Amino acid sequence: MYFLSRDSYVCATGGYWIVLNAERDEYLGVPEESLRRAGPCLYGWSHGNERTNTQETMAGRIGDFVRSLVSKGVLTDDPKNGKPFACTCFDAPENALVVPPFSRRHTDSLRFTLGFLRASVSADYKLRTKRLLLTLRTIEHRRMRLPSRDSDFDYDRATTLVSAFRSLRPLYPRRYLCLFDSLALLEFLAPHRLFPRWVFGVIADPFSAHCWLQAGSIVINDQIERVRRYTSIMVK
Repeated sequence: MYFLSRDSYVCATGGYWIVLNAERDEYLGVPEESLRRAGPCLYGWSHGNERTNTQETMAGRIGDFVRSLVSKGVLTDDPKNGKPFACTCFDAPENALVVPPFSRRHTDSLRFTLGFLRASVSADYKLRTKRLLLTLRTIEHRRMRLPSRDSDFDYDRATTLVSAFRSLRPLYPRRYLCLFDSLALLEFLAPHRLFPRWVFGVIADPFSAHCWLQAGSIVINDQIERVRRYTSIMVK
């Protein structure tokens, strides 16, 4: 029996299973039929009614296929370092935060500018010098230390802060990329005790990956029309 490795995440979309190996920061696309045939070997598999026993499945090409996923760090036979083979469950995005232009006040402008620069420098440094997995774990540990429920999320406060962030974003000389902008906004919101989730999504064909912030079913920093095209694969 094989387990999904602790730092791997999966989702089914467009006739494929997409695997995100956060340890190696890489995606892998597996045809749905190939993985379905290997299903009896996967702990937690519940996506078919295969009756082939594990010993038979591990023979021949399917066995080689499973072992190739082990070599890529996607699967493990160690239950202590694995988890059930299951898709990520999270609220489907339904609406996006409506963010009006920022109304600058002198007292807020300086405070927000300093906070924005700290957050942007922090995000830039982490993405340039650290493995993404370490940054993801840091965010996860912070959420565990400072638990908050989606029902407690202050959307009014978030609207003001996201508006300020957008107005200040041209000050930081870095290309607009979803990874940087989402992480920088996470760092900008954290001192205000606002902790939206960092959602990673994929499209199978042609392959595309994207990330955004979301609280409950509300998208914080993206357009709902774009986000709905993606299937979530990892949520932090």
